[in-house]
Amino acid sequence: MSLARACIFLARELVLRDGLARMTQGEISGTLDMCIHKYEEADRAVRLGDKTIGIETGADDRSSRHNEIMYKSGCPWRQQRRSEASAEGEADTGCSLPNSTYTRAADGGLFNLQSAFVESLHTILKTHGTDPGEYVDTYSKHREDNEDVSAYTNILQDETAY
Repeated sequence: MSLARACIFLARELVLRDGLARMTQGEISGTLDMCIHKYEEADRAVRLGDKTIGIETGADDRSSRHNEIMYKSGCPWRQQRRSEASAEGEADTGCSLPNSTYTRAADGGLFNLQSAFVESLHTILKTHGTDPGEYVDTYSKHREDNEDVSAYTNILQDETAY
């Protein structure tokens, strides 16, 4: 699972508290915190470079196409769709994503969308997660396939939502 998908799944679990992950709130909070930091670290390395992990030069210094997609206002990542829409006689959707409520998608490229994603994760962790002192470090431990899930007696489940 990618870091972005893991963050989404864990954030969902923190908000809904439906027990789907079979993790305690401390486990979910600790794992989400770790995933957010790994996501930010990977993003910085790709964009800016990180010699400690073997990326000498980031894409910001090497690729004008990367910079156009990441930082330029407009939606250069949707040019393919625009061409296809014109060829098929459809209306150009511009930067708007179908059924999207995010109307500022054109304001600064994909970097702004990515920044909004990470900021949302931090907000969810802060408002729905446990205190950092209560984080549980289960993500670094391997769970056996035959481990008894019923042993997790501290799973919080919000049944008022049903």
